[in-house]
Amino acid sequence: MTDIMLETARTFVMAMILVLAASAGSKHRLWAEPGWSAMFYGFALLTFGSAIDVSDNFPGLERYVVVGDSPVQAVLEKLVGYLGGTLLLFVGLIRWLPQVIAQRADLLRTETAQADLVADLTTRTTELKVAHAALRREIVERRRFEDMLRTVAEGVSADAGDAFFPSLVRHLALALKADLAFVGMIDEVTGDTIQTVATFGDGRTVANFSYALRHSPCETVVGRRTCCYERDVDTLFPNDQMLRTRGIKGYVGTPLFDARGKGLGLIVVLFKTPLDRPESVISLVEIFAARSAAELERKGAERTLDRSERNLQAILDNMMDIYYRTDREGVLTFLSRSIETVLGFRPQDLIGRNALELYVDAHRHAAFLDEMRHNGGRVRGFELRARTKAGEPVWLAANAQWVRDDDGTIQGIEGTARDISDLVAAREKLEHLAHNDPLTDMPNRRQFIVTLPQALARVRRGQQRGALLFVDLNDFKHVNDLYGHSVGDQVLVACANRLRRAVRESDMTYRIGGDEFTVVIESAESPGAAETVAEKIIASLATPVDVQGVDITVGCSIGVAYFDGRVNDCDLLIRTADNAMYRAKRTPDTSVVIVSLPERVPVSPTPGLGGVDGTAPDLMTAQSE
Repeated sequence: MTDIMLETARTFVMAMILVLAASAGSKHRLWAEPGWSAMFYGFALLTFGSAIDVSDNFPGLERYVVVGDSPVQAVLEKLVGYLGGTLLLFVGLIRWLPQVIAQRADLLRTETAQADLVADLTTRTTELKVAHAALRREIVERRRFEDMLRTVAEGVSADAGDAFFPSLVRHLALALKADLAFVGMIDEVTGDTIQTVATFGDGRTVANFSYALRHSPCETVVGRRTCCYERDVDTLFPNDQMLRTRGIKGYVGTPLFDARGKGLGLIVVLFKTPLDRPESVISLVEIFAARSAAELERKGAERTLDRSERNLQAILDNMMDIYYRTDREGVLTFLSRSIETVLGFRPQDLIGRNALELYVDAHRHAAFLDEMRHNGGRVRGFELRARTKAGEPVWLAANAQWVRDDDGTIQGIEGTARDISDLVAAREKLEHLAHNDPLTDMPNRRQFIVTLPQALARVRRGQQRGALLFVDLNDFKHVNDLYGHSVGDQVLVACANRLRRAVRESDMTYRIGGDEFTVVIESAESPGAAETVAEKIIASLATPVDVQGVDITVGCSIGVAYFDGRVNDCDLLIRTADNAMYRAKRTPDTSVVIVSLPERVPVSPTPGLGGVDGTAPDLMTAQSE
């Protein structure tokens, strides 16, 4: 501390000396003041001690004493005053000294901090230079990556569909200087094989190939994550024949997923040299992964749709039914090939024409549309007759429904049509057999029972007179016994045909069983109308029937029952005519017995055609007409 104080005092005195020295050339020199000079000299002597050579300044001091304007006593008095002021100054200096010391310490610390700062700045400057160099390299690499990205993006931007993948692998391979690039799909059947959809290598498009996933780097990629092998991938996967054959060292592959996260395939780029900066390769490949996955999913959907369409077309081509579609106006827009088998038209012959043109019965088309509206846009088994290319009618059974768009607006009709001509023919045959005798093809007993009430109703409405004839062949049992049932059947057929020709066109004939027939005459107003018909029948049946060169003659007995609108009891009418026929059969030389209704007398029940007990005219007392 003493050294510091001494140094400070010396500094102060030296400053005063410098002030005096600076005023040496001025008009009022400080040392010209004897009192001041003596005071300063004395203070300096006390302060610096041996540091001041007294002999150097003695002559001046002596001059002040001898030559000065004031006596030495006065100078000393002034010196005492000056010393008192100097002492006060020195006390102030001592009080100020801690501040000086603190400032000095701060200065030293500042200098140390400045030195540390300089060192830190030097270090940071070095680091910044290194970072700047790295940044410049990064910028260069970034620009190179952007150029590659731009090149690939511009190359594939205009491509879509099947052209996208060949364009993508080509631009990826060229931009990355890859030796091989491909996009592959997972085999949907096995799941352990990749089938490439586009491949580019050695500067040209390469034929697509199948690639086994097992023991390959692609196995670590598919359905998982991006994988990069910067070098020696052929050594890491020695069982991968493609890597060994092509001498592949670097590998980057990224998986492709569909919208549901299911693995679809992958993009792969291969290099014959180790990868220097794989990050750019990975980034570029991953950028196009989403677009590639979307295209791959679309391609898969198209393949599925195409397969479905082929299957549907195969079904349509091989089905017997006609599949058709129309627009809202009924114009045919699609027809399956089966139309040619059914109607003889090729699909292209009818597409663009209205379906109404095919209808034999135009009113059925209107009925078809009405039924669709009534059933909420659906029709099942609607029967219609369509016209073939040759102009022949064909029975079709149509199923149809409305086709609506997303807004529910009806756009047309689609459905199927089946050829039911054979079915209709069989149905008509069954229906015919149900109402007609299979041997003679005459309406049978059932049809007679059904139509007789209708005939009575028509007679009643027309206020007419009708007649019912029962015809029974004579001795027909003898024919069967003598010649056999086959000959008997031929005789029956011949008799039935003669019976048809003998009656009028408006009269109805029936075979009601065995050798019995009936004839219904709805218009018998003229006198003797029924008798005339009966006589024609007797005459036609009297002619021998030639069967295999043998003439067979059969006669007949006929019972006639006239009726008018007052008769509405079919059973009564049937029993009356039947009884009349039996009366004729039992009476010698009588072929016809005629009775009129509604003359009512009690009779005993007789065998009939399923009738009930009732009353009928007494055939024994009935008047012949």
